[in-house]
Amino acid sequence: MLKNFHSLRNYGDQNNLRMNNEDKVNEFNQFFSSNYKYLKGFTKSIDCKADYENLLHHVYLKVRDRIETNGYNGNEYMNFTRVALMNSYKSQYRQNKKIQIIDIDDEDFTNHIETILVNQEELLQQDQLIQAEISYIINGIYEYVEKYFNQKELFVFRTYYLLKHKHLNYKQLSEATGYSVTSVSNIIKRIKKELRQNLKIYLKTGSKMEELQKEIEALLQKDIYKHFNDYKTMYLKIYGRCWAGCKCHKPALKQEIINWYEQNKQK
Repeated sequence: MLKNFHSLRNYGDQNNLRMNNEDKVNEFNQFFSSNYKYLKGFTKSIDCKADYENLLHHVYLKVRDRIETNGYNGNEYMNFTRVALMNSYKSQYRQNKKIQIIDIDDEDFTNHIETILVNQEELLQQDQLIQAEISYIINGIYEYVEKYFNQKELFVFRTYYLLKHKHLNYKQLSEATGYSVTSVSNIIKRIKKELRQNLKIYLKTGSKMEELQKEIEALLQKDIYKHFNDYKTMYLKIYGRCWAGCKCHKPALKQEIINWYEQNKQK
């Protein structure tokens, strides 16, 4: 009877674990669907002569089942999936061909190797570019928070961000910082809201939207014929490119700035 009770409890624990991992499974499904074309190309680059589509689908099921059973602590699935693809391919390769005779004079073989090397170099460059972009965004986030929030808010945000892999709730964040649950909750929510609204424009211009709109409002009060260079500077700031028109098109330059202001005007 006791043995049956433990068996039922273990079964219940496993069911609870699978339910807790459901969100991660859904995240992975969304990632796989959004990146299917890229992953298919990556799998093909491993060995274009192999059944790469079958390998990709096999790894998808394998990874999904693993997340469903054991969970997944991270939020980035790309490297996790690519490593699984490489490992599965190597495992299948060892099983199917323990010994392979290579003809170095075979043009098809040398072309195949060259293709793999080129693809791997492209993937490496893509990864480096992604990491550089991530680093740029993270630096921008910290720079924004340091510029527009006080030291208390900055401390709470840094603690939250640095410990995000631990999936802190507000009570744990309160204990880690020494501030009340209400205080840390309001700080994080306000910072997140501002970052959603302003980070993109801040990374582009160095100002948040409200400040930029005030700059434009002040500029539009000036005569463009006397302040042509100021208008060109603002155009470069908001559009990210130089004004291509000549001086005879000054009204058109002003209208472009007005158009941007109206499109981005806060309600």
